[in-house]
Amino acid sequence: MKNTKIITEEKIWAMLEEENIKQPADVDHEDAVKLVLDHFEASITDDWDDTCNMKFYKESTVDGYEVNVVQYGAGWEGLSVSENIYYYDHDWLDEMPQAIRDGSDIYYSELNEDTCEFQDVISEMYEELHNSATNIMEEKLIDEGWVMPNDIPHV
Repeated sequence: MKNTKIITEEKIWAMLEEENIKQPADVDHEDAVKLVLDHFEASITDDWDDTCNMKFYKESTVDGYEVNVVQYGAGWEGLSVSENIYYYDHDWLDEMPQAIRDGSDIYYSELNEDTCEFQDVISEMYEELHNSATNIMEEKLIDEGWVMPNDIPHV
């Protein structure tokens, strides 16, 4: 057991750093956006483009209320008032993580507004990316003969 190579957090962190993946607490929002979009081969723009297959934007009603719209597909297809219009901000981006995972081209009107909702989406997605990368690194080390600390028999 003297030659047993034990997988440590430090070893995993070093491997992640080589792949430009920082700990979630150490990555700034702009870097996290780039890493997440690159990883999932998705894009987000605040320039209106009918070819985007997912749209998140704000509209005003005739009587002056602001609503949040989530629209699927290119053009104006698939827009339903009862299913795609949100009055409150707190959950209108709930479908953005899946759109990113799907590699969608996303229009998001509030991209440069630095909203908490968007920061939460990116933080969630970055943590997912980080956890996935951590699991891949652990599996790679195990394939190379390393062992997890809890897999070492106690004498």
